Amino acid sequence: MRQTSFPKSVRLALGVFFVLACLGAAILPGCAGFTGVSDEKAVRTVSENRFTSNFPGISIAVAPQFIYLGSVDSRDFIQDRPEDAPPPSRYLVSHIFVEPDNQRVKKAVTIQVLKSDKPIDPYFFGDVKTTLDTGTCEVGGEKYKYYTQLTYPPPRNPLTRLILDKGYKLNCGLSITAGRIAGPKGDYLFKLIYIEDLIYSGFSCSSYQRREAISKEQLEFLNELTTRFNSVFFK
Repeated sequence: MRQTSFPKSVRLALGVFFVLACLGAAILPGCAGFTGVSDEKAVRTVSENRFTSNFPGISIAVAPQFIYLGSVDSRDFIQDRPEDAPPPSRYLVSHIFVEPDNQRVKKAVTIQVLKSDKPIDPYFFGDVKTTLDTGTCEVGGEKYKYYTQLTYPPPRNPLTRLILDKGYKLNCGLSITAGRIAGPKGDYLFKLIYIEDLIYSGFSCSSYQRREAISKEQLEFLNELTTRFNSVFFK
C-alpha cells in the first residue's frame, strides 16, 4: 500500500454504503487507551451532525449541509436470539448522512463502528478489490488507511433501504473509505465513507471501472474529490 499525502493525491471509492470511510481512535487524544466504560455500556449518539462515542472515545462533526437520516445496527437483524443470551461480541453500527439535491442523494457520508470478537487485522483493507487508489490519509491530524472505488449501492442492503425509505434516490458514485483500528484491545475499526454521485461530475460510471483507462481529467476529478472529503469533517 503506497504512503501518500491524502490532500495531494492525484489518484484515488467496496465503497458501498454499508462496507461503505472512518474516523479512527485518534480523532480524540488517548481514545485507544480509554478503559473507563465497557462496550456493554457504550453510548454513541448524533446531535447537530456531531457523532460522539464514549467507548472508544471519538467525536467528529459532519458539515451542516448534510442531513442525518439515522442509523442501522446489525444486532437488530439477529433472529431467534434467546432473551438471556449475552450481548453479541461482533456487530456493525452505521450512521448515515446525505446532502440532497431535491430527492436525489448528491453526496453521502457513513460513519461506522465495527466491533470484532478479536483484534482487527492490521491489513483490514487487504481483501478489497478493484480499487482506484490505496494508501494513507490524514483526518484530524492522524493517519488512516484508505481506498477509493466505484460504488453501486445494493438495493436490498439495510443502509440503502434506509435512504430509499426516507424518499431519496441513489445512483452509482465514487467513494473514499478510510479506517483505523481503535480500542484498548484493538478490536474496533472506525470507518468513514464519503460518496459522490457521478452524475454531477460529467463522467459515466462505466468510465471509472478500470483504473488503466482513466483519463487525465478523471484523475484531476479524483484529486478534487479528496479535497471535498477533507472539507466535510470537523473535530
